[in-house]
Amino acid sequence: MPEPMVSYAQNAEDVILNRVFAGQQTGFYIDVGAWDPDIDSVTKHFYLNGWRGINIEPTDLYYARLAEKRPADINLKVAVGPKVGKAQFVQHGDSGLSGLVETTERLASFNAISDFSIRQIEVDVMPLSEITSRYAAPDVDFLKIDVEGGERGVIESAEWRAFRPRVVVVESLKPITNEPAWFDWEGLLFDAGYCFALFDGLNRYYYRAEEPSLRHNLSIPANILDSYITASFKSLQERCHELESRISRG
Repeated sequence: MPEPMVSYAQNAEDVILNRVFAGQQTGFYIDVGAWDPDIDSVTKHFYLNGWRGINIEPTDLYYARLAEKRPADINLKVAVGPKVGKAQFVQHGDSGLSGLVETTERLASFNAISDFSIRQIEVDVMPLSEITSRYAAPDVDFLKIDVEGGERGVIESAEWRAFRPRVVVVESLKPITNEPAWFDWEGLLFDAGYCFALFDGLNRYYYRAEEPSLRHNLSIPANILDSYITASFKSLQERCHELESRISRG
């Protein structure tokens, strides 16, 4: 198996995608619902290894962080939906559960008992087709969608004939309840010529039908043969080394 691009990973998606694209020095990604540029980021180590892409994040705080940490990427402060316009968006503090009002109504009971600050704002909405026609590279290696219940709107808004990302990763459980969500939108991907490869317990992975060779490396869960350590473990390891160095210096 090829050596991974880096030896550590933020999450399982990193490990799987890194395996699929092992040895590929450059590439292009699109991250819809990018959230934080560091914490649990699917694209961070790709960015650090020379890849570039588009990060889409409508929340104020995380868009600002993306703009600061990803200056070589295209960072867009918009939500993604079928039509250009405006929409109401609920920011759930730093919980990672922010989303369009119509897709987050089921979080009302969670809001009532949570300690997160809740703020409703108006955001610009752009179809994914508009974004890709304006900003995407001719070849997109992977598209990641994590929009807390708004997945169907994102998938419906793409133009799947000219826009053919090699791999599509979609968060596939409903927020809070962890119930399956893919029955609402998976058929759209099948109709667009994508094939299912793996469900990792949170995300579902698809590859374009014209590239069946992707299936093998994409269909295997992250495992010991991937020879990785988590980013949190690496951070703890670095902290231990720093403390050892301080102790040794007296």
